[in-house]
Amino acid sequence: MHSDFVAPGFLGVVRASYTMDMRMRFRYRANFLGGFVRSFLFILVFYLFAGAYSFRSLDLSLEQTLLFFISGFLFIVFDGVALWTPLNTVNRDLYNGTLEYLFSSPHSRIGYFVGVVLAEATMSSVLIVPILMFLVASGMVTLIPIMVIVVDLFLMATVMVAFGTMVSLSVIMWKQVGSLAGIIGTLFQFLSGFFFPISILPVQIRVLGYLLPYTWAIDLARYYTFNGEWKTILPVPAMWGIMVLFAIAYWAVSQYLMRRVEEFSKIRGLHLL
Repeated sequence: MHSDFVAPGFLGVVRASYTMDMRMRFRYRANFLGGFVRSFLFILVFYLFAGAYSFRSLDLSLEQTLLFFISGFLFIVFDGVALWTPLNTVNRDLYNGTLEYLFSSPHSRIGYFVGVVLAEATMSSVLIVPILMFLVASGMVTLIPIMVIVVDLFLMATVMVAFGTMVSLSVIMWKQVGSLAGIIGTLFQFLSGFFFPISILPVQIRVLGYLLPYTWAIDLARYYTFNGEWKTILPVPAMWGIMVLFAIAYWAVSQYLMRRVEEFSKIRGLHLL
């Protein structure tokens, strides 16, 4: 029997899953607006934190300490993109049977995961806008460094979409990975230099921080928010190169995991137990 049905390609599936997820999010406008309020509350918290916390070895002023925390927060908001959103989405679709349909149809598998994670990355990026506006309006950071930071954010989001896709695929294979995601989330926040400079960590622990893409992205952002006066881990061009390498490596691993998941689904099926 002849059929005129043509399965959509990778970009078509990305667009469809992205559009579906974004529509669902905009139906809950209170959560959307609450994100903006949360961003401004974080600025207030960081201001109070900056007044009570001093990095004596770095000799930072109140304004510089505030910039220290804000530049870290710009990237920490992506931890949901990398961890909890893909984890919760895949668990939901396992219950609903959506994944069983996906792997039994000729649609792009990787496009489905990328679309869902990309939707969360978009929402996280929107929450960053009020902070960038505050930095420019307050005169603490000029427009040119802000534009470079946006490029840094975009590159970091690319890495996190790939990482989130990897988490989604690992959920399918190992089901219960919530504890592992919690550990990784803690590492993201405490070993990437968000709360304190990575240079004060013991050398053995500092090495773990170097393995996290957040560490390099945050350090780059601090270099530009401090107008070049922040001492980076490595020369700035090398750090940009490391971020690009993270993006390439994560996407390569996600493609490998997709092949493993397809093999897994053919042998054992997709179920919760």
